Amino acid sequence: EVTQNVIVKYPYESTAEVMRLVKDFDLHINHQEFLEECLIHAEVKQKYVDLFVSRAELLKVTGHRISFSVSE
Repeated sequence: EVTQNVIVKYPYESTAEVMRLVKDFDLHINHQEFLEECLIHAEVKQKYVDLFVSRAELLKVTGHRISFSVSE
């Protein structure tokens, strides 16, 4: 199945919300770091990319300091 790479950076306090994204979109995690500032390199299925971006943006506007990028 076609996937796109995604990188998500977030504060440790937002781990639960980010892990919900991982579960909801069945992300395949390639690398992760859990420090004061956390980082996940993962793959999202192409068919879920737009919805993933919408949900991640929603977390940002609701006060979570999350940044992300999606690339092929």
